Amino acid sequence: MKRAILLLLPSLVFAQQRDSISQIDLEEVVIKAAIKSEELLGLTTAATISPKTNPISFAQEINRIPGIQLQSGALNTNRISVRGIGARSPYSTTKIKMYYNGIPVTNGVGESTVEAFDLENTDRIRVVKGPKATAFGAALGGLLELESDLQKVNGSQQAFSALMGSYGLFKTHYQYNFSNEKKALRLSLHHLDREGYRQNNNFRRNGFWFENVYNLGEHHKLGFFLNQINYNAQIPSSLNQNDFENNPTKAAFTWNAAKGYEQNNYALFALYHKWQKNGLQIQPSLYYIDADHYEARPFNILDDRTYSLGYRISGTYSKGNSGFIFGLEHRKENYFDRTYQNLYREVEPQKSVQGTLLNTQRQQRLSSNYFLSHYGQWNQFSYQVGTNLNFNKYYYQRNSDASIESANKGILAPSAQLNYKNLGLNISQGYSNPSLEESLIAGQEFNADLRPEIGTQYELSYHSTAQTRLNWSAELYTIDVKDLFIEKRLTEDLQALVNAGRTQLTGLDLNSTYLIQQRGLLESLSFSYQWSHHKFKDFDDEGEQREGLFIPGVPKHRIALSLNGHLSDKLSFNLNHLYTDPVIINNANTAYAPSFHRLDMTVVHQKKWSNGYQSELSLGINNITNTAYASSFVVNAVGFGGNAPRYYYPADARNFFFSIRIRKSGSKSF
Repeated sequence: MKRAILLLLPSLVFAQQRDSISQIDLEEVVIKAAIKSEELLGLTTAATISPKTNPISFAQEINRIPGIQLQSGALNTNRISVRGIGARSPYSTTKIKMYYNGIPVTNGVGESTVEAFDLENTDRIRVVKGPKATAFGAALGGLLELESDLQKVNGSQQAFSALMGSYGLFKTHYQYNFSNEKKALRLSLHHLDREGYRQNNNFRRNGFWFENVYNLGEHHKLGFFLNQINYNAQIPSSLNQNDFENNPTKAAFTWNAAKGYEQNNYALFALYHKWQKNGLQIQPSLYYIDADHYEARPFNILDDRTYSLGYRISGTYSKGNSGFIFGLEHRKENYFDRTYQNLYREVEPQKSVQGTLLNTQRQQRLSSNYFLSHYGQWNQFSYQVGTNLNFNKYYYQRNSDASIESANKGILAPSAQLNYKNLGLNISQGYSNPSLEESLIAGQEFNADLRPEIGTQYELSYHSTAQTRLNWSAELYTIDVKDLFIEKRLTEDLQALVNAGRTQLTGLDLNSTYLIQQRGLLESLSFSYQWSHHKFKDFDDEGEQREGLFIPGVPKHRIALSLNGHLSDKLSFNLNHLYTDPVIINNANTAYAPSFHRLDMTVVHQKKWSNGYQSELSLGINNITNTAYASSFVVNAVGFGGNAPRYYYPADARNFFFSIRIRKSGSKSF
């Protein structure tokens, strides 16, 4: 570990400082440790970033936040975990709540799809670690909130960008923004193509975004937005250790033979109204989500669709130095799927062909959240106390069998925060509901007895005073999770998840930024470090006692360093370095993903022209040292038919991208 730190010291680098969230510019990357609770409707500690370092992924920004980990097996395969929560999920982001402009977009079983949103329409991403955000569902892992900011443009602005890069990368993006005192809108279109680093790795996506906000007098604001994304992504899947080390560009044999792929069509429509007067603000929102998914796998073909209709009403009341945060959410979701035989072996050349219907499933999901918080300030003390009450009910039917009902009787998730000057203490409780796949016994029979995982987080934090050149924070935490989902073997070939485990997740998150000078070769430095000591407390794994072993999926040490500066008035750069310790990837602690160093650099040339035109040229190099490492992995992978388990998703080798962006600012009238 000491050797790793010495190797990293020469590349100490990067961050930006701003007085308030509203001052974050589109191209900047900002990590802000402390935000007023009333600003975020009850978020006591958050990190805020602007995702612009990489035009097709925000993994670099997320992984610079200590305690947060984003693993990306491909553009369509992303998993975010927070302080170890969600790290054992195989392919998707679970156990955190995700919102877009205040609209809950996590589905009814706790799965969030980051790839359903184009990051160029996202101006800010806020992250809360742990279940402190009682106003946003009190998810065990925390909160991921994506936001667009229509007010950042005064008048009209059009922008067109073209991006080209390694592995057949090509993206075009058009955006029109308009804002004045009466209304604001954004229209965006994009197309993305990428052949990929590996076999059977092509990705193609098209997207449309429209958002409009009207100021209806002094006290009222009405807005709506529509997000439509469709993409087709081939699936190379994960590799065993031998292929990962010796032939990382290949796809898994059966996935390549079947030409496995997924097709997704995602649409989100939301309508909201904001009213505020005399310290009281009320915002009701109504939303509809349609997610249509088709996936050709070697073992079968899955055709599923999810319809969600819901509303959220949130409110705040403030008077002096105290106030209340209150509201509710309700969602009704219908899920349908059909599985078919895949006849890829019966055609020449081989490719996925839909065969006979095997099974059908449907699940109706009803969920409700009620939240209430109170915050206040007295002398040098500030506090916040609140709670979230959650109800869930599921109705499951397989083929023509009778429907099975499963429900919780209500989960109360309280949270309390006490601050003295810059020192804070938080105790909060959260939960994680099982997904449909986790609720099935051997993939068939529904397990109505599986209970949510419940966890309590204890956090001691320090955040330095703002408006100083050096800004730093430290967060020491421990999370006690009970009713952990554990695999149990029922017979020789049948498995199910049961509530049989308990874990203790302890760690330290450190983050610092230092502003060297306003303009110059070296402008700002950033350093973040996470230490994770996550262990099983009570875990009987098929007769093997795992108590005291480390929980898989999270490195013990991780360091991120960054540098930001200007080579000239118009030419800027940022340099990012990430070190990650070896990662345990199975419950028995016998398999590991190797440690790695990764270095990325971007150089940007900006120029203002006459008549309101601006140009921006960017050149980026990712993985400069061409390091071979696993960008994601399948925790507790199992080998079938005597084959070695396929744990590893190889990261891209060294790659380049070049982009050109033209902006045109115009009139303040529409």
